[in-house]
Amino acid sequence: MTTSSQQYCLRWNNHRSNLLNVVDELLQNESFTDCTLAVDSGLTVKCHKIVLAACSSYFRTLFSELICKHPIVVLKDVNFGELKAILQYMYRGEVNVAHKDLSGLLKVAETLKVKGLVNEHGSCSDMARDTSPPPNISTSTGAAHSSDHPSPPNSTSVCYSLYDKPLTPLEPSRLASSGWPLPLSLHSGASHQPTSLSSATLSGYDNGYEFPSFKRQKLLQQSAMLMSNDTPILRTVLGQTHADNSQAIPLLRTDNHESVNFRNTNSNGSTNDNESRRNNDLAHGERPHSPPFADAQYTDESEKRSPPQSYPVVDTKSGIADCVAPKPEWKRYKQYTRDDITAAIAAIYIYYLLCIAAVDLTSDSEITTTRSRVCPPECICLSPKQVLCNTGGLEDIPAQQLPETVEELSLTKNNFPVIKGDAFGGLRVLRKLILDGNNISSIRPFAFRGLNRLRELSIQNTPLPCIEKFSFAALQNISVLLLANNKIRYVEGYSFAGTSNVNVILLSNNPLLTIRSHAFAGLTNVNNLIFPPGIRAIEQDAFDGLQHVGQLKLGYMDLSGLQSYTFRGLSHVHSIFIQESDLGVVQRNAFAGLTHVGYLNVLNNKIDLIERLHLRSENYIEVLRFHGNHVLEAPRHARDVILEVDMVSAIDNHFPCDCQAHNVLESDFARGNSVEFQRRNYCISPFEYNGKPMNVVDFDLVARCHDNVIQDNLGSGVVEVSRFSALLLIVFLFSTNFFR
Repeated sequence: MTTSSQQYCLRWNNHRSNLLNVVDELLQNESFTDCTLAVDSGLTVKCHKIVLAACSSYFRTLFSELICKHPIVVLKDVNFGELKAILQYMYRGEVNVAHKDLSGLLKVAETLKVKGLVNEHGSCSDMARDTSPPPNISTSTGAAHSSDHPSPPNSTSVCYSLYDKPLTPLEPSRLASSGWPLPLSLHSGASHQPTSLSSATLSGYDNGYEFPSFKRQKLLQQSAMLMSNDTPILRTVLGQTHADNSQAIPLLRTDNHESVNFRNTNSNGSTNDNESRRNNDLAHGERPHSPPFADAQYTDESEKRSPPQSYPVVDTKSGIADCVAPKPEWKRYKQYTRDDITAAIAAIYIYYLLCIAAVDLTSDSEITTTRSRVCPPECICLSPKQVLCNTGGLEDIPAQQLPETVEELSLTKNNFPVIKGDAFGGLRVLRKLILDGNNISSIRPFAFRGLNRLRELSIQNTPLPCIEKFSFAALQNISVLLLANNKIRYVEGYSFAGTSNVNVILLSNNPLLTIRSHAFAGLTNVNNLIFPPGIRAIEQDAFDGLQHVGQLKLGYMDLSGLQSYTFRGLSHVHSIFIQESDLGVVQRNAFAGLTHVGYLNVLNNKIDLIERLHLRSENYIEVLRFHGNHVLEAPRHARDVILEVDMVSAIDNHFPCDCQAHNVLESDFARGNSVEFQRRNYCISPFEYNGKPMNVVDFDLVARCHDNVIQDNLGSGVVEVSRFSALLLIVFLFSTNFFR
């Protein structure tokens, strides 16, 4: 073998530990994050999509369907501590949880489908066959710290069979094969309609009469008799060891690294035969097949002599159990006859009919409750779809008293100062909501959650002082959001998270002074976002997360400057208008992070100084319109203006025509056509050239700015030498005058 054909294996022994440490450090520093998780309290955590998708099938599906680069996921009914614990488990692989918090954490894990904490297939038996070891859940108390080692030999962890899933209707083919007569509705394909199925089925048992209360009592009595005379197989199916015992049978989990075999004995079998059979199975490394039904009361005598076993705390609602591999245990099984199976099927069929009857009665009672809702005395119900509550007598939102069918709701000129979270719960078909003229001083987070069909929301002429975090979150299909003529002074971060498909957001006639960081994060698909005049400060990342905007208009502002990264995170905008404003100093990187813009319009502004204006090719800006601006001080260097855009239009601007003019003429504002640029722009200084076209000045006779020339050509050291020479000259003159 030649040296060139040899291959070497380079192995990094600490690769996994290093990767875990680095990923956890990135989470703590919020570096390279591309998504945000938020809870109801308003707290947020920035994290990484790839880690969440790798640890949760829920996040993998969610992120694959989202198109935005930095989505904001709002988790309902999850506190911040549970969120931090779940993230620590995902990033580090372990987390310490108090016993009182374990149940809630597992519920969150089930909702998010976190791998290792929940079985995504929903079967404890499947978890028993899983090849990966179960997670180690460390618990910490005030007395001592428990380790991550497995349970001691005298403790056994089990998976309980949980019966919290809805019953699935039996298929007609199975019912026919079991020998039971099928109702006509099952053959006619009406099994998908519970109401029709229940009435047709019950008519078969009640000779065509409807289902009154005494017949329901009759069926309940039949069910009680059935439960009192249940068969062993039925007790096994329902998870009961005896007829009067309701404890669930633990399903034993086998070890992941060794084969566990069960001893199968019939009523006429011998122990020796089974022992030899077990040895044969162990020799071949196979697991013998067990009958499909087993009665739990047939247990081994050795099991009765075993010490008491401790079972972990199991949340029966979440369907999650802490399954740790136990010691092998042996069971006896009973072979059921065909009569036993037929009796069990009959019992389940009767139970199925009772469930259908219960669902039918529950639906009727709910309809009766809905119909019994009357119009509130302060309102006028023009129809089941239109309600007016404009009398001024409401101190709270009467969502629970209004018909669920209302589509247009007007609550104007009332006296409720606070719109609480989920204030309109139950009004799921609401399309238009008017809250004008109310005494609203606060809109709490997720106030409009659940209004998925809401198209128009108007909150105008109120004393609302600000827009709080998550106030308008999750308005997924809102078309018009009118917030004019209020007292809104600032917009907090993530106020519109999850809101999309908005035609227009109107904020006119508000004393809006500050746009805070991430104020519009998560707001997508907006046609028009128009800000009121008078804005005095725009914080960094104010537009971060705002995507797919038709028109963004900022006018009549009084800024001390455009801060660095003001427009970072703003993407996919058709037109941006920055006009009729005092922009102050355009700082370095003010437009850094702005991407995919059709038209960037900077019109009729006063600009004190352009420190740096870089629009790189990665910004993907098609057209820059720099029109009618008054620039008091030009860039210090020509390279401070780099415009890598498809088209630049710079006309009707006023620039200094002194020594700074060379920096403008040599910059990308002129785009290499200095003559045309001078013809279409004007001078702002010196005074004798104010308002005149720049082409009237012979710039060949205008010297360059002296300090800039020294800096560019000779370096900063020459400047220091010149300053030292000037200082020596002053000292010399002073000494001459002194001796005189």
